[in-house]
Amino acid sequence: MLKNPLKFKSKTPMKAKFIKIGKYVFWIFVILTFIRGINSYFKHNEVDAKVTNEIPYIISGAAQGFASAFATDYLTFNSQDTEEYSKRLAPYLSYGLKGDIPIDTNKDTQLTVNHANVVDLKQINNKRADIYIKVDIEARNVDSSVLQDQVGVNNDKVRNAKIVRYLQVPIEYEDNKLFVYDYPTFVNRTPETKGETAKIPDFPSVDGRLKETIEKMTTDFFKTYSSGSSSQLAVYMLNNQELQGYEGVLNFESLDNIQVIDFQKTKNTDTKTNSDVNEVLVYTTTSWIDPLTNMTSKQHHTFIYKYENDRWLIKQFSGGYKEWRK
Repeated sequence: MLKNPLKFKSKTPMKAKFIKIGKYVFWIFVILTFIRGINSYFKHNEVDAKVTNEIPYIISGAAQGFASAFATDYLTFNSQDTEEYSKRLAPYLSYGLKGDIPIDTNKDTQLTVNHANVVDLKQINNKRADIYIKVDIEARNVDSSVLQDQVGVNNDKVRNAKIVRYLQVPIEYEDNKLFVYDYPTFVNRTPETKGETAKIPDFPSVDGRLKETIEKMTTDFFKTYSSGSSSQLAVYMLNNQELQGYEGVLNFESLDNIQVIDFQKTKNTDTKTNSDVNEVLVYTTTSWIDPLTNMTSKQHHTFIYKYENDRWLIKQFSGGYKEWRK
């Protein structure tokens, strides 16, 4: 009797296939895990970079607005309504300060804050900062003797004054809330600020004839800039760049001062004539009138003119004095 050959067939080939497939699955798993880890690493770094570049919330615009609003409510009060004053301040204050408002409202003086603007800030840590507020106050029923010294008026009936105070507001950010955690401090501050005014760079000036040409063109440009369209202004610009002017919001009154400076000369020239200069830097002071309010204002502007196709065209134009370089 013949034996069934299938009964004794080796199972090794099938086992080998499973082992081979298992190896593939294992390595695919390893590769996917590696890729996922690398991706997570870069995403983590991206998040860290974003957090690093963000302005800390304790000195953000929201925090500054909170401090300004507090200063307004803190220094606006009427002695006839102290209960309303306390309720108005309560949302700003830490729990411990709500029953300890450091202003005596029993006096007859009435204060109204007209403006409260941030003038400085100092971050103490991630949760705390001091915000400095300039407060413009209208006061009524003030001490007339003090008022006389301030304004030179010898009249006991004059008891109103406009005063300025600088308030240091200590704020804290915790549990997604801003609050004032300590007494505000009045500080002595001067309005002086360090820094120099922008000045015209010291470059060689062009001759009188070229200056006269540029002055005439600049005057015409400002007249068009006052009320002309973008396409009309493009005539003055290099490559016909379109520029949006004031479109009647401000009217050009006068060119008060102009300085035309040799910005770039053509190479290998020994003489300094108009033909040697192909770019000039122009600084102007102008007067403008607001037709709505009739207010006159002065402005500074900076131009770079380039000589191209037998005419001068505006290559760059900006408000303020700029020290453009090549």
